[in-house]
Amino acid sequence: KVLDKYKTVYTDVVSLRSYIKYLFSSEHYKFIFISIIYAFVNASLVSRLIVVIDWLVFGIFKNDFFNTTYYYLRNLMPFGRFDITIGILAFFLFILLWYILEYKKVKINLK
Repeated sequence: KVLDKYKTVYTDVVSLRSYIKYLFSSEHYKFIFISIIYAFVNASLVSRLIVVIDWLVFGIFKNDFFNTTYYYLRNLMPFGRFDITIGILAFFLFILLWYILEYKKVKINLK
């Protein structure tokens, strides 16, 4: 039911940065919480997709997997996994995307 109570926060702001600053300095904790949930869910989906791609690459190159460029790139990642790095990057990108889209809604409705 938390998702049903989410509402776009409308305010007079001149930039995305001032909009985010306004949100974090006000009591719009539900809005911020929903943005974190949105980013986490989408980043989790992206991360799981990367795991599936990892399995496919391993399955395709099963006999020669340890000699592939993909294997060497994967070993450069933390814990030897792409999904953790891509998931963290996706989380921050989805947070940014959330605030950009909400800011655009505010700007359109205030015109």
